[in-house]
Amino acid sequence: MRVVTALILLVFAVGFSSIGLYTFALGAKGWMNARRAQSWPTASATIVDRNLDTRSGKNRTSYEVKVAYRYEVDGSSYESKRLAFGYAGSPDSESERQTLAWLYASDAATAHYNPENPAEAVLDVEVSQGSIFFVVFGALWSLVVGSFIYGCVKRTRRRHRQEK
Repeated sequence: MRVVTALILLVFAVGFSSIGLYTFALGAKGWMNARRAQSWPTASATIVDRNLDTRSGKNRTSYEVKVAYRYEVDGSSYESKRLAFGYAGSPDSESERQTLAWLYASDAATAHYNPENPAEAVLDVEVSQGSIFFVVFGALWSLVVGSFIYGCVKRTRRRHRQEK
């Protein structure tokens, strides 16, 4: 019986911990990429397309600004669709409309491009709310699951000692 309980706990631990760790890693990657992009060189960009993508589900609607822009580096022309690292829209239509208004204010923009790979560029180098959310959620999720697992292991050890 103890072996079955231990196996169930192990499966639970690995499964649920990996959700938190993956979410944390995803957010941390976006966060680090945004911080890295803050030191990239810039190029003048021309916005060629921008719109607000609306997706409706059963209980909520989400909004995501889509953008396409062209820029030139050392005589080579590039096109990118990345607004910000870690950006994935939000359920807040007002903030997304403000972002879209910022893009409509002018056809000119500043693209921050990776000097090692000029095809990689981004318009907004601030850490996105999505990245921050994933880091915080992943850390809290891992903490809660880890605490639960620690409590289960501690309780199992205590029971095992009492049986001896």
